[in-house]
Amino acid sequence: MSTIINALLESTTQQFIITALTRESSMQKQGVLHLASRGVKIVSVDLAGSEKELEKALFGVDVVISTIYGGSVMAEIPLINASKAAGVKRYLPCFFATVAPPKGALMLRDLKEDVLNHIKNIHMPYTVIDVGWWYQVTLPRLPSGRIDYAVMETADGIAGDGNVPFALTDSRDIGKYVARIISDPRTLNRMVFAYNEVLTHNEIYDLLEGLGGEKLERKYVPAEAIQASIAEIEATKPTPDSLEFITLAQYQYWYSCGVRGDNTPENARYLGYLLAKDLYPELKGTSLATYTQEVIDGKGKRAYEHLKDLPAARAESKSKEPRWNAPARLILLHTSQGNDEALDRKWAWAFRRISLTSRGSEDTPEVFRQIGDDDDAGRILMKTKYLTSNAWSSTSSGASIHGFTSDYAYALPYLPVQARYLNLEPLHTPKRRNLADSMGQTLATPTRCRRQTRPSPRRLGKHGQAPREPGPAAALVGHQLTLGQRTRHVKCDETKPSCRKCIKAGWKCDGYPAQADTKSISGNSSQSMTTTTTTSARPLNITAYSLPFRIPGSQKDRQMLHYFCVQGASDMSGFLSSDFWSRTVLRDSHQEPAVRQALVALSSLHLDYVTTDSPGADVAGEETLRDYGRAIRALQKRIANQGDDATKAVLICCVLFYCFESTVGNTEAAMKHLSNGLQVLASHQRTRSEVHDVGDMASLSDVFARLDLQATLFNDGRMPFLTLISNEEREQGIVHASENGAFSALHEAQRSLDKLQNWLSRLLTDTASYKGQALQTVPPHFLAEKKNMVTELNRWSQQFEAWQATNNATNEQTLCGIRILLINHQIFHMMLASVLPDDGRIFGCSPNPAAMEVIDRVEAILRSSQEQAAAARTATNPRRNFSSETGIIAPLFLLAVKCADESVCKRAGELLATCRRREGLYDASEMVEVLQRLGKIRAQRRSVYEQAGVVDTADRSLEYWAADLFSDMISGMDQIGKPKPTDAADA
Repeated sequence: MSTIINALLESTTQQFIITALTRESSMQKQGVLHLASRGVKIVSVDLAGSEKELEKALFGVDVVISTIYGGSVMAEIPLINASKAAGVKRYLPCFFATVAPPKGALMLRDLKEDVLNHIKNIHMPYTVIDVGWWYQVTLPRLPSGRIDYAVMETADGIAGDGNVPFALTDSRDIGKYVARIISDPRTLNRMVFAYNEVLTHNEIYDLLEGLGGEKLERKYVPAEAIQASIAEIEATKPTPDSLEFITLAQYQYWYSCGVRGDNTPENARYLGYLLAKDLYPELKGTSLATYTQEVIDGKGKRAYEHLKDLPAARAESKSKEPRWNAPARLILLHTSQGNDEALDRKWAWAFRRISLTSRGSEDTPEVFRQIGDDDDAGRILMKTKYLTSNAWSSTSSGASIHGFTSDYAYALPYLPVQARYLNLEPLHTPKRRNLADSMGQTLATPTRCRRQTRPSPRRLGKHGQAPREPGPAAALVGHQLTLGQRTRHVKCDETKPSCRKCIKAGWKCDGYPAQADTKSISGNSSQSMTTTTTTSARPLNITAYSLPFRIPGSQKDRQMLHYFCVQGASDMSGFLSSDFWSRTVLRDSHQEPAVRQALVALSSLHLDYVTTDSPGADVAGEETLRDYGRAIRALQKRIANQGDDATKAVLICCVLFYCFESTVGNTEAAMKHLSNGLQVLASHQRTRSEVHDVGDMASLSDVFARLDLQATLFNDGRMPFLTLISNEEREQGIVHASENGAFSALHEAQRSLDKLQNWLSRLLTDTASYKGQALQTVPPHFLAEKKNMVTELNRWSQQFEAWQATNNATNEQTLCGIRILLINHQIFHMMLASVLPDDGRIFGCSPNPAAMEVIDRVEAILRSSQEQAAAARTATNPRRNFSSETGIIAPLFLLAVKCADESVCKRAGELLATCRRREGLYDASEMVEVLQRLGKIRAQRRSVYEQAGVVDTADRSLEYWAADLFSDMISGMDQIGKPKPTDAADA
């Protein structure tokens, strides 16, 4: 789509490097050459060819934008697969149409949803952009005919009463919307609705009458009539490459926009779209009035020139030549298998539009169409002739073709058994037809033909045309200011000292550095990466990636940032995506040396962690520790610089240092960094500085709130530092704008649950002294607060269920995020129900269905993670994983400790033993060791009871048998049951 490429080339907010994919046969076309002259790289590809070749063409590309013909969107599948394999960061499927429900309203939309579903199934990052109804296909004709050159006859009818509003966009504005959207991290894995105006059909007619000075005839078509025509065409089960399919799409769009009212901003919000007007209020589109005046002034241009001859909207031919009204016959010449009269072979013809340029002369031109070869189903090289009835007097039975214009005929898909040619009815000069006066009239096609015909192997042209040779099918965008450019696209075959592929191509192989260190990530111009380590038998294979700019620091620093973009950011986010890790940290690392150095250190540690099995502090290599020391010194220097505010840099570094220290098992240092960061954040929130970007500070606040809660869970004697709930809300409950409204997004649900978890943690800490006390001893205001909190947890559940009902999530990442939130909600609900007063049934019942439900969800998450790993290119390298977020380890450990149901404890312990994860302060292997120590303590103490003659047959939890150890805990869960230094000395 030229409007998109033009906007990307002319963008002033972001510079793009553009590659256009096209067919080999289109490389020398004028439009393609024009793009090349403007700096667009042109690459010839075959979408039906090898995906490996497509993958090569896509290496180094950040964004792929598909502008393929709507009826052929399924041909995108190989391009999507290749994009995933090549590491493309965002794929834009060919939507760019009206807002509609995912399925059932528009057959063309159904195809696009199938493509989107494939994208989600392979976890391809994406953005869907819809733009409403185009101005270029909106205006009706003026009686004078002066704007006929630029209008579509499909616009001459008015669906329903004409008072249903629908969104419209100038197709020339689509490009500038795309340029902004693909550079915006908020739109990743989201649908965006970009439109200019919202008007009704009647308002459009009023506008044209006012500007054009002519009165328009308004043809209102009842909704029932449109539905009847839709049903009639749907009964033929048209294929996407057929004329009927295009006609059906026209009727369905008409009904969806003009009757159902699907194409509105309100419906877009309901369906989960972001609105471009909300994201970019400063971005103004062309008004319909401006566009209409351009058309009246003769400056317009017809969109979809080939659509003017659709059966549903035909214009009279402007040819001055005499009409050809004699019967014509379509002659099929073929090589028969027997005698000349042996016509027992089956044939079929695909749709082709054939211009009848001759007027009955003897030298009628021959028209050739390559259809392919199929012995049974009728694909051949057809040679057709159009002859007058005088030239051919014989007749044969066949299918009559109805609904022709005077200048065009359509060869029907037909399967005759004994027929050489078809009779064509006389082609009379027809009355002008459009959607309003052609209701119920369709191209007559024999039922047998529809059943047995299949599309040609070669892509058919749009709307009955000959196979077209399109321009660029997809625009491939590489940001100069984001990640994704390469100098060459050759996968190293790892032959030393030089890659064979480079030698064969005559290139210097720059894939190997002069000196390799213990963690070498090679790369120069291509910056491809390979990692080696002597401490792991199966090192991590890192996906190839590159940085298009020379950021400050050493090559090794850039390689670590490279690695973070490829692997680290996703792992650190946990099971729910995080703006902090995908946006804030990366952006500030380019601006703040201290943040960059801290991120390099954390990335190096992550690589150490996932490629070795070293425990605790031993996981960090010497080089990683040097990076960490440089990061601390860089932050100290940044703080000493009083030239500008360092608040955000300090906060980010505190998070990174907390993650670093928790990973090496230094809990005390990690807590110190967290405490420092929380104090800085609290100070910032009190002053409400406007220096920083609000979005970044919001993401930082969310991260610190979750880390604050994580620290409290790890040491339940600690009070959360942040107060996310006011005293008034604790006493009277939270005031909600809508009692029954659904969450707008998964992250809103997460933020709401964070607030409730913070509230519960403070309540449990405040009431710890009443544990085990009778109900009468608990102050009434604590009981009232518990009641308020139960109400809020139930309301959260209702809002979350409402969000799920309107968001039928199929993406595994989203499903994992949903499960994590439900796990946390269930765990905290159980914790609240078990206190004030104490209720031993919550965790003490056996069996325990509530706990089993949590276990089942954890198991589903781990199974999904394993399946994703199996589908990834690193699947052959089983590895550990660490995240900054509290995920599944804390819930599993809590159930294993608190539950009396042995089956719950056993399953929780088994899952901890197999998950190979660290989540902040929680390490799965360390928690397993704690459970083993507690198990031994339980056995010892139970033995003492039995020796004393006390027999207790009831199921008891580990927490019951080691209650004193939990009450004496001062540093963290990982220390429970460990011998104290004095005990070891005494022993």
